[in-house]
Amino acid sequence: MDLSLTSSPGLKIMKLLKIIFLFSGILGLLITMSFCVILYLISNSIPKYEQALNSSDLTQNVTIFRDNFGIPYIEASNDADSFFALGYAHAQDRLWQMTLLRRLAQGRLSEIIGSKGLKSDKLMRTLGICSLAQNSATHQSKEIVSLLNAYSNGINFYINQISQNSLGRGSPEFFLFT
Repeated sequence: MDLSLTSSPGLKIMKLLKIIFLFSGILGLLITMSFCVILYLISNSIPKYEQALNSSDLTQNVTIFRDNFGIPYIEASNDADSFFALGYAHAQDRLWQMTLLRRLAQGRLSEIIGSKGLKSDKLMRTLGICSLAQNSATHQSKEIVSLLNAYSNGINFYINQISQNSLGRGSPEFFLFT
């Protein structure tokens, strides 16, 4: 006696559909989870515009007001506090750009973007733009140097705030290039 096994073509199709649905469900779950992680990381690196902060670098109260377009308006009693707030606001909005341009001028762009920036680094180091900029500070008045220091203190205050409070990397672009 012979034993013959047969199945309907519909059974094979049903098994294939189960495999396809299982695979697409797992893939969809992975894509959704990846999207949520990326969204979480990016949203944590977006600055919080409504907060009260204290800094020993400020002599009086300063207010940074932003309109509906995110444009900062600074109210301060003196120039040094204004420049501190301007540096802070610039760092909130443009930290990636500031870091990129600083590294470009220093001839250190390839540290961020890889070998594609090597030609630019060689050119900038040959031109010596960074050392020329540092040298120009010695020819400025004490008031200008004081204002520039206040501006950089505002930038550094924002960077320290990111580090101390674990606020991501400070700019969504840092997640893409570092």
